[in-house]
Amino acid sequence: MVFAFRPVFEEIIEKTRKHIQEIGEIRERLKHLSALDLSNADRSRCLNLAVTLGNHARKIEESVEKLGESLQVPVGETRAEEGVPIAVDGANVIHYRNAPSVGRLMRMMRALKSEGFKPVAIMGPGLRIFLKAQAMASAAERKEGWEDAENERVLLEEMVKDGQIIEAPAGTDADFWLLKYAQAKDCKIVSNDRFENWKKAFPFLSEPGRVVRFMEIEGEVILDMLGESCVHFKMQNTLDLSQSHAGDKKDF
Repeated sequence: MVFAFRPVFEEIIEKTRKHIQEIGEIRERLKHLSALDLSNADRSRCLNLAVTLGNHARKIEESVEKLGESLQVPVGETRAEEGVPIAVDGANVIHYRNAPSVGRLMRMMRALKSEGFKPVAIMGPGLRIFLKAQAMASAAERKEGWEDAENERVLLEEMVKDGQIIEAPAGTDADFWLLKYAQAKDCKIVSNDRFENWKKAFPFLSEPGRVVRFMEIEGEVILDMLGESCVHFKMQNTLDLSQSHAGDKKDF
């Protein structure tokens, strides 16, 4: 009987897969909204809904896989995200000009995707651990710049769950893994770090355009994609960033 209804089950599973993808798109929009200049309360609402939808989607996916196994119906694979690989120095973006913001990293990832890239941010686990502690601390005890630590923590953890952020193993240098990834993928790196101490181990860092500098002006991401000019993702303006800020490297 199962085989007689196989086409029906396959159709149900295919529609469910599309539903999961739609949920993923909604979650991306919610996370993007939470990265904008909203009140803490509105950020919490966006992130809480994104988390709820994420848990819902994961449960549906588990059920679909179990159904497929039970009925011997292939469930297929979630469509892989397309785009040109590009590595992102997560800590460097978050700590841009000593004004920490996980939302900035979210905006960076979204901007890169809109330009046809497949970005992966690599960073150490230190910030996630730090934000957990900050979220539990009283408002008076929180470090400057992390007043909204709980929402920042939730956004960071959602990005880790979604694979947008890959955490380097604890106790290791995240720069090594960032550069190793870029070497393996033969891709550019978004960072304002000069990586001076790594140029001998990773000679490709001296190639023009391999390290992409960035700025953020009024919440908009600007990237120096060619090492000569900068692309403003919304307005497509060309700006002279010859005096671009090198950025201070953080442990996380």
